[in-house]
Amino acid sequence: IRDPLRNMGQEFFKLFKGKHIGQRIHANAVRDLFKAVGGFAADAVGRGRGVVQLRVFLLDVHQLIEKPVVLVVGYFRCILHVIFFGVVVQLLAEFVNPRAQLPIDYELKLEEKPSGSELTLGELYEENYKSVVGISAYTDGQSGYNWGTGFVLTADGLIVTNTHVINGADSATVTLYDDTVLNATLVGADSISDIALLKVKGIGLTPAVIGDSSELTVGDAVAAIGNPLGEQFRMTLTNGVISAINRGVSYNGRSMTLMQTNAAINEGNSGGPLYNMYGQVIGITNMKMMSSYSSIEGIGFAIPSTTMRDIVNALVKDGEVRGRPSIGITVGAIPDNASSHYDIPGGLYISDVTKGSDAEAKGIKVGDILLECNGVEVKTTDDVAEIKSGLSVGDSIHFKIWRDGETFEVDVVLMDTNDIYN
Repeated sequence: IRDPLRNMGQEFFKLFKGKHIGQRIHANAVRDLFKAVGGFAADAVGRGRGVVQLRVFLLDVHQLIEKPVVLVVGYFRCILHVIFFGVVVQLLAEFVNPRAQLPIDYELKLEEKPSGSELTLGELYEENYKSVVGISAYTDGQSGYNWGTGFVLTADGLIVTNTHVINGADSATVTLYDDTVLNATLVGADSISDIALLKVKGIGLTPAVIGDSSELTVGDAVAAIGNPLGEQFRMTLTNGVISAINRGVSYNGRSMTLMQTNAAINEGNSGGPLYNMYGQVIGITNMKMMSSYSSIEGIGFAIPSTTMRDIVNALVKDGEVRGRPSIGITVGAIPDNASSHYDIPGGLYISDVTKGSDAEAKGIKVGDILLECNGVEVKTTDDVAEIKSGLSVGDSIHFKIWRDGETFEVDVVLMDTNDIYN
């Protein structure tokens, strides 16, 4: 809503400047200038009017002296009107799309796994359910709302959830364990990591304890508390194990590194906590594997707490995450049988080129095959990620690409992920 409002303010300024002050004052000034020059010329050629012409000339000069003052006053009045209108626009924008005041004095730190014994599922639930919340996201002009889960980070109301839960919404509310509903303001939302922060006016809320996901191993027991399938099933506890670590999953055309679990995850669980058996949050549940032609169960995913820490600490400071380099292409490995069947070289198939990226500007197209990065042969997405990990925004990466039987080389500048995806 803000950009249209700001554009309206600019159009208002143009209208005010052009018709009400600028054009009229300039027209008067130009007219008076010609009058003064005319008076001077008449007096200079001595048309017999003597003092009369001198008086006219002085009056014209006096008008010239006055008009700049009027002009300055006019523009000053115009600036005051624009400032006033800008304040109104900002208030309207904040009312429609509220944002929290930044920066927020908070730093998310991960706690080590305690040395004591693990909790039972009942103990885990009893210790943690008060930190779990429901998220309702509303869009103006539409009936219904998006429903998801979140959890409390601070006693004064900092809430974390998934970006896709609130994406496109105009407002959101947070429902606490005791059915208290609080209006939420947006701290920041990052579509790349799928992590968003909200702020409510809370006192004495129960913060979750955040553990270190890097301490997990495959087979570790975990549990999730969330709101699957809507309000009817709020505060549902499910459990399982860590099925895989550092699982690459495609999300919105980009690859995310997630933890895989067989704990039941369904729509509405998004944004909720995944716990280790010490009651520490070690991930944010954000998706499950689904299929339109078969039933898939027991394959859910969560964002590691190590990722959450970095994103949350950036959002509370700036409301966004900067400094992540992106090429602007989506690639996938080409199976050996497909390579031989279609008589194409092995490498990485480019399935998408992001608009606005330097890759697009340099002419890279869907269907191209990436053979080398910086002189190194690439066969998997991890090969590209490893090369990119040592580079920064603004650096170039050298590609060797195959297209229609021919190869060519091109340098692509890495751009900030926020600039081409968010």
